[in-house]
Parts: sequence; structure tokens; C-alpha cells
Amino acid sequence: MAKKKRAKFDSKNIKINQEELSITKIGELTTAEQNPLFIFILVGILLIFIFFLPTIVNFIKGPSEKPDYSLTGNQNENNKNPNDTENDNDQTFYTFSSTLSISLEEKIVVDTFSLEGNSLSFKVTNHGDTRYYFNKENYFLELYSEEETLLERVMLSDIIVSRETSEVFSYPLNATTALQMKKIKITKKEIADYPNIVLEKNENDEEVLTCKKDNETITYKFQDAKLFSITDVLNYSSNVADYANLLQSFRSTSEALNSREGIQSLFVDAGNGFVVNTTIDLKTAKLVTDDKVIYYKNETLAKVVKFEMDARGYKCN
Repeated sequence: MAKKKRAKFDSKNIKINQEELSITKIGELTTAEQNPLFIFILVGILLIFIFFLPTIVNFIKGPSEKPDYSLTGNQNENNKNPNDTENDNDQTFYTFSSTLSISLEEKIVVDTFSLEGNSLSFKVTNHGDTRYYFNKENYFLELYSEEETLLERVMLSDIIVSRETSEVFSYPLNATTALQMKKIKITKKEIADYPNIVLEKNENDEEVLTCKKDNETITYKFQDAKLFSITDVLNYSSNVADYANLLQSFRSTSEALNSREGIQSLFVDAGNGFVVNTTIDLKTAKLVTDDKVIYYKNETLAKVVKFEMDARGYKCN
């Protein structure tokens, strides 16, 4: 019995029909390959391969080194409220009383709290072997209502206590704070904790922040949120207490400032008062430790000036 020869597929014998819209046969499925079950399985395999293709590609390429540019990490920073305290190092609330004692660091104790009128005072004791500067740790005293609503924040950068010494410090408070204060906290803050701000621009396209307190108005100018100029104006009337000493003291200070590079200080004695107008070009002026703490260095961030000046009792906008 002669064996039936299986037909072979010969690609060399394919002839392309050159007529338009005609069908060219390049091969055909055998009867077994036309089985519906076979076609179903083949389609299923193709769908599974397509579904898992991205995973396979990522596995072959390995983990991506591209940083995450999503907004999730920035929204908390940009929307941070100045009254938020979620990043405070110390979350402990203390009930305000004359017997309250708070330990800072290892050998620094704050106690003997007292509120007389709108003036808050307390004693700081340094049990250490060296002089302690509060500004090195960026400490703030925060005052709260009974419901733990922040009323006012006081910066403690001016506190310096010699070793084995106790000193009493006083700070004026807003009348509302003095009336409603029930709890306090002493916290350390990093610059990253300070809320961002948006500044208004003047006609010279300079970003400006103006801070006022009592007889003083300070104007800070920024470029791209970096400080480059300070104008400090003091205005005293002759009817203030100890006017004669103030007059002589500010006259001498103005003359000393005016002799320094990058600083212009004008003193005007009007008879019934005096004005001191000091302008500092931070790009050329060299600040020294004896200068006011409110004279910030060149390129200090705007949010630092705003946050800290508010905590010094100035009204800034």
C-alpha cells in the first residue's frame, strides 16, 4: 500500500497576484489547526502575554533611578500653617504655674514662671560647665489656650546664661495672650519647619517685608526670596522716658554704623524728637556680633526673617 504523501508548504511557489483588491494566499491551516479549542487556547495565551508584558519589561530593565517628582511630598511644605506644630521636637504641653519646672538639654532648667500684667518672666539656670547660648538650639516658647490653640510664639535667641548661674528673663505679651494663656511648650525648630511665604513686590520688582514694633519700622528687601538689603527706621518723641540718654545713645550708634562699609546711617535731631534711618547693603556690609539680632545676613531666606521677627513681637507683612 502506497504511503500518502503529506503536502509540504513551499514558500518559493507563492505567486503574488498583482491585480488590485485581490487576495493572495500565503498558506492555510490544516484541519487540526482549525480546531476551535486550539484557537481558543492560542488566543488565551496571547492575551496573558499582553497583560503581563509591562511587568516582564520592568523586571528585565530593573528598578528605575529617576526621582519621584510627585506633588505629595511638597504639598505639606507649601500648605504649612504658621500655627502648625506637628514638626516640633517636644510635643509636651505644660500647665502654666509658678511651680512649673522644665528641663532643657542636660543641665539647663527653666522655672519660676510669673505673669504680671502683660509681662511674662521666668528663671533660667545653667548647671553646666560652659556658657549656654539659646540661639544655638533655636528655642521658642509657645503659649497656648486651655484648648491648646497657639496664641503667641516667643523666640528665645537672646538668652545667654553663664555656667553655674541663674538669670531671670522677661518678655512682653499681647493682651489677648496674657488673658487666655493656660499652657506652654518650649520647642526647638529647624529652618525646614518654618512655613513658606509669598512676598509682595515694589515698583523695582523687589520683594519686600515690612516689620513694625513700638518706635521701629524695618524694611527687608529680597531677590528670589533671598535677603540683600535692610532699612531700619527709629522714631522717638521727646516725651518718652529717659529721652536724653536715648538721644545720646542712638546718636553714637548711628555715627559708628555710618563709618562702616556698606552701611549708611542718618541721625536727625528735630528738637522735639529724633529719627535714625539706617540702610544696610548686605552684599558689601560685614555684620558683627554686636549688631542687632534683627540684622540678618546676606541671602537669608524670607521665611526665616518672617517667622523669627513675628516671634520677636514684630508685626510683619
